[in-house]
Amino acid sequence: MPVLPKPYPDEVVGSVVARACVHTGLPMRRLLQSVFESQRSSCSFLLGDNTGSLAHRAGLERSEFLFKHTMFPYAVAYMAPETQEQLASKALAPRPREDSLSSITKNVSHGVAYRRVCSKCIAENMQQYGESYWHRKHMLPGVLVCIRHGEPLLETSIELRGRSHQSSVALPHEVLDLRKSPTALPREFSLRIAAISGEALEGKSLRSHDWLSCYREQAKSKGYVLPSGDVAGTLAAHVLRNHFGQQYLAMTGCPVSNNPRNTWPTLMFRPRNENNFATPKHVLMRVFLETGPEKDEATPPVYLVPGKRLKDYAQMDAKTAAKVRAQIQQLALAQKRMTVQGLLIQAGAWAAFKHHRARFTETAALLEEFKQSDQAERQIGGRPYWRKRLPSRYGAIGAGACASQTEQIAGNEKDR
Repeated sequence: MPVLPKPYPDEVVGSVVARACVHTGLPMRRLLQSVFESQRSSCSFLLGDNTGSLAHRAGLERSEFLFKHTMFPYAVAYMAPETQEQLASKALAPRPREDSLSSITKNVSHGVAYRRVCSKCIAENMQQYGESYWHRKHMLPGVLVCIRHGEPLLETSIELRGRSHQSSVALPHEVLDLRKSPTALPREFSLRIAAISGEALEGKSLRSHDWLSCYREQAKSKGYVLPSGDVAGTLAAHVLRNHFGQQYLAMTGCPVSNNPRNTWPTLMFRPRNENNFATPKHVLMRVFLETGPEKDEATPPVYLVPGKRLKDYAQMDAKTAAKVRAQIQQLALAQKRMTVQGLLIQAGAWAAFKHHRARFTETAALLEEFKQSDQAERQIGGRPYWRKRLPSRYGAIGAGACASQTEQIAGNEKDR
């Protein structure tokens, strides 16, 4: 039965398994089947799932293995104390046919596409241990610098999610294609995000705080306050997005939409909200409230005055005229006719034009020209347009009968 190597400081569970494969020469599938004593051949790179068997094979207590060599403490750092205790008990003593805990690591792996390394950490590990390993602190969402050295982290080509973590046993010093992160932040922000993320990973008494209440008070102290006294959450979310940049937020797995009324920063400021927000969102919110700007009077207004919204009729007139002009061109090409009402209905502006005709100056002028064209169903100008419609409306017999009736009327007038 293979024995897992003793984990190094801050070594993630997937790295322990990878080193075991290198030391024993066994493929990961065979190794995990022996470790779990079952047909199971996969293991989460960040969590490990069955921590009991892994901890036993590595010669550690279950709690030590869970909190020092998996991403579990980071994933639950800002959850309620009772929730943390329930999840920890479930991770330490899993029951048969019980749901896996791998879902709680989604807020960790979703914001990290590839495994990351620090070149200085690799050099130190090689000098001290003769081999390198994957560090937990290099895999935290939004962290772009090494917490220990402050150096920018480098990305590998090994994906953190998917099947690669189940098949790749490469160690950091064996990976040659290293590249810089495509996103960047000011060094001050990067260092603070790394520090707060490290605190979450180490579980430094974060659960004793009512963080959502703290965020509301900090936001108010920065001036993000509505006339009602509530937090101007939408405005704060707008400034937060500009503070970090949408590219960085998307890379972290925490994008803020263009209409941030119901996005995650706004919800975090909302009172009586008890949602368990993912740890990266707490980290970003804390850094924003520490380093972000205070409300400036020059900030573009996000909130509108309550009540009925005034329509921009000048803009509506321009759009309607453009649509009507395009429809008239199509009618001319197809040699078809249409009424003014039909044109406006197709343009989606019949009701607005009918009740606010004076505001649609450009459209009204265009329609007056249209009425005198051959594409108008009802023409003006005194032309005998009704005679051309007789054959199509009444048919040949009806047209002849109508012509006879016209001649009879003309003869009666002559006799008179």
